[in-house]
Amino acid sequence: MFQIPNYAISETLFSSVGTRVFRAQNAATGEGVILRACGENCDIESQRARMAFSYEVLQMFDHPNIVKAMELIDDSLSPCMVMEDIRAWT
Repeated sequence: MFQIPNYAISETLFSSVGTRVFRAQNAATGEGVILRACGENCDIESQRARMAFSYEVLQMFDHPNIVKAMELIDDSLSPCMVMEDIRAWT
C-alpha cells in the first residue's frame, strides 16, 4: 500500500493510471487531510512537474470555496500534494 511519512491513510477515494487520492490523518496533529499522489503507472518526472504546477496555482488562491494545498512532498518515489479535507467542515 502507498505510504507517506507522518500521514496515516484511512481510505482510497480515487485511483487511476495517473492519479491516486487518499483520505489521511496527520500523525503529529491529528488533522484530516487529502493526499493526491502519482498513479502506479505514471511518468514520475512529468507528474512531478504537473503536481508542482498545481500546488503553485492553488497557493495563489485564498477563497473559502477553493480547497487549500497545504504541502508538496517530493520524495524520490512519488510526488504527493497534501490538501485540506473539506469533509471536516460539515
